[in-house]
Amino acid sequence: MPKNMVLFERVAFAGLAFNILSDLLSKQFQELSGILLALLVALSIVIFGGLIWMAGRRRQNWARWVYSILVVLIVMTSIYEYTFTVTVESIWQRLADVLYVLLTAASLYFLWSRDSAAWFRQIPV
Repeated sequence: MPKNMVLFERVAFAGLAFNILSDLLSKQFQELSGILLALLVALSIVIFGGLIWMAGRRRQNWARWVYSILVVLIVMTSIYEYTFTVTVESIWQRLADVLYVLLTAASLYFLWSRDSAAWFRQIPV
């Protein structure tokens, strides 16, 4: 596995961890019932974790594209929310959100690097 793909997995999973932390610190999520909160966190882990795993370990190009599109939408939504609408109650939630956005955006660099292009073409690296 190329070094950039290893870095992609590490950065993407770290971003996923900060996303979960941000969700747990959010007032909107804290007002949900415990079962619904656990379901939403599990769904987030399964979807994003699955896409990261499929792109990183299984060399699935469609997972790379879906992950990239979702990350771009998340980054755009986060910029819009923090610029115009959201008032964050906790500095820790804001910090977790910012780290999540930065890490997932950085993961795109590793996902679309030259080494990873060869990885998805099934060329031994």
